[in-house]
Amino acid sequence: MIINTTSVKATIIFSLIFSIPAIVLYMEGFENTSYAFFSLTALIIGTFSGKEFNVKQKKYRNYISIFGLKNGKWKDYSEYIGIVIFSGKGTKESLGANIAITHSRRTEIHTVFLVNKEHRKKMKLSSKRNRKRVERLASLVSKNLDIPIVKYNPIISEQTLARRRKSS
Repeated sequence: MIINTTSVKATIIFSLIFSIPAIVLYMEGFENTSYAFFSLTALIIGTFSGKEFNVKQKKYRNYISIFGLKNGKWKDYSEYIGIVIFSGKGTKESLGANIAITHSRRTEIHTVFLVNKEHRKKMKLSSKRNRKRVERLASLVSKNLDIPIVKYNPIISEQTLARRRKSS
């Protein structure tokens, strides 16, 4: 199972940013410089990142793929026993007409995590603004990894309980 985390929109935007100068430079006779821009465009289009799971061995890796060649260290995920969905306000940045200008706005963000038994250690799988897409992803991961979707319920230590009793 593979979960890509590379933004397709950002990939398209940045590839266009490098393609246009490449075409202009080529048309103006600067072939060597235009080839550099074309190469950069190809590299941007051909580069992805994400998480890959090997269900049989209960391992996962964060990978970077350049032209289909994946690189990443395999790690064990057997300690993760549940899938949770967090919803909350977050900041979403988008590029303006001028790349130097970015627009930030607070919006509802939904995030899928794998959690361990205590719900203290989390592995982020994906964040999206669309709740239904996040729920579909959580369901798909649950089905493929055989890990249930659970309510976030961290185990509170005795030290934390004592501190809370003391402050109330």
